Amino acid sequence: LVGYHGNKYNDNDAISYGPKFMTGDTIGCCLNFRNSTIFYTRNGVNLDIAFQDIRDSLYPCVRMMSPGGSIGANFGYRELNNWAEILNPYNDKLINLQINKFSDLVQSSETEQNIKLLKY
Repeated sequence: LVGYHGNKYNDNDAISYGPKFMTGDTIGCCLNFRNSTIFYTRNGVNLDIAFQDIRDSLYPCVRMMSPGGSIGANFGYRELNNWAEILNPYNDKLINLQINKFSDLVQSSETEQNIKLLKY
């Protein structure tokens, strides 16, 4: 989990990770099941690996702390912009998901050995 302060969180421990998120930012999340890593992007800029040795089940979620705030989420059903450029440093193959339901994402993540992309 990455927070708007630019920290990453694991078991309620906050560790400095990247720049603060601002209104209008686009935050991307890449789950690499082959390498067991997660990295995030802010406005298309790779923020580097946030988590390694991912072994547990993952449950995508978004939490809002501001009254009246809003967020848009893309769990793969819309075009993913410039992911090929972002993934180049990792020499990974881009897989463009066409997912209509969240259950499809969970099921495919359990059976595929490739990268799954989420963008929120």
